[in-house]
Amino acid sequence: MSVRRTLCFVIAALLVLIAGTFAAVKLTTDHLLYRQATSAAQNWARYVAENVNDLEYIALGERPSSASMEFFGWAQRVGLVYRYEIFNRQGFSQLVSDRKQTALVEISEFSENAARSVRGGVPIVAVEEGDGIARPAFSARAYVPVMSKGQPIAVVAAFIDQTREREEILRTFLMAAIALCLLTGVAFCLPALAWYRRTKEKERADEQIRYLAHHDSMTGLDNRHRLSEKLQRALVALPERGGKLALHYVDLVPGITVPRNVV
Repeated sequence: MSVRRTLCFVIAALLVLIAGTFAAVKLTTDHLLYRQATSAAQNWARYVAENVNDLEYIALGERPSSASMEFFGWAQRVGLVYRYEIFNRQGFSQLVSDRKQTALVEISEFSENAARSVRGGVPIVAVEEGDGIARPAFSARAYVPVMSKGQPIAVVAAFIDQTREREEILRTFLMAAIALCLLTGVAFCLPALAWYRRTKEKERADEQIRYLAHHDSMTGLDNRHRLSEKLQRALVALPERGGKLALHYVDLVPGITVPRNVV
């Protein structure tokens, strides 16, 4: 395998490793965000169910008490939960509490997630991304059925803004991924550079050996072996090309130079 092909293979392997690292970071981040958003939404929904005493009456379409209104106002001032919804046990909305107001809905809307939570008796959680204006960039919705004497009386939906948490987790994991990629790159590059340098040194040494095998070390001219090879090739090709071949041979003897002409 040539040096260029080997280097291309090493670079490709490094790029695949870096891409795999970032993919693993993305999957891990999404999983952690989902778990964290799910837990936060469920906890807030249960907190509402435990602190709103007239939840069953609100689910029947009656106005919430002053204590419940005060609780919803406090929950909105906290800022983490940007919206609450209360559904009856059939899955139709009865009350909405957001950053604008807390009020009974004029036209009840059906929610399949709310109905599913009642049928299954377990919370239904959905994580979604928004535009960051009308809806948070990343949020979680938890539909939690409220039980009384073993029977569902209402469903509380809590909408949690997880945008800041996602940014923090992504920033942390990206820094870790970049550091890991840099360490991996160094671990790849140092041996690769050492191997490349050793290979180039070997190539230069082999080239020097080939040169010395065919040239005189003092003058740099072709040595006798190289000259014999050239002469042999010329003699073989002479009948095909025609013409004559002349060889001027100079024998160097200390103190005496005797030129000889051979035809």
